[in-house]
Amino acid sequence: MLHDLNKFKIIKDITLGYEIVYYPKHPNARKGSGIVYLHRLIMENLLDRYLSEDEIVHHKDENRSNNNPLNLELTTQSEHTRQHNTYLEIKICQVCKKEFKPDKNKRKYCSHECDQVGRKKIQWPSIEYLKEQLKIKSAVQLGKELGVSDVAIKKHIKKFDACKNE
Repeated sequence: MLHDLNKFKIIKDITLGYEIVYYPKHPNARKGSGIVYLHRLIMENLLDRYLSEDEIVHHKDENRSNNNPLNLELTTQSEHTRQHNTYLEIKICQVCKKEFKPDKNKRKYCSHECDQVGRKKIQWPSIEYLKEQLKIKSAVQLGKELGVSDVAIKKHIKKFDACKNE
């Protein structure tokens, strides 16, 4: 075992969420601060050698303060990047149920059309009803009742009127 971890005071790094220790004599300690990440020390103890700077210790559950040795995995930088880029996985469109490979991690839809359908959150009342209500209340008040903005109501009516005039 390289390091006696019981002799270190463990500090939580509030900015990044990692647990760190002050260990200025460590060969890979940060210059000036003497700080070393606890998960790297644990991995070094498991391997019984110092880690090189290009070796990455990955937290499998992505909880940066879970330094259980079973949760730690030694990887390369490219493998670590691949593990975190889940957008490379194939997803199922929430509207049409077609498989697609998203270019962004949070995309839920395969196309712009499905995105528009998927984002609709209101069953619009008739245009006549909307115009009638706008005579007795403001667009802001009507919007609050329908769960949309006043701008959304005006755009919906304008779109309907444009289609009607074509």
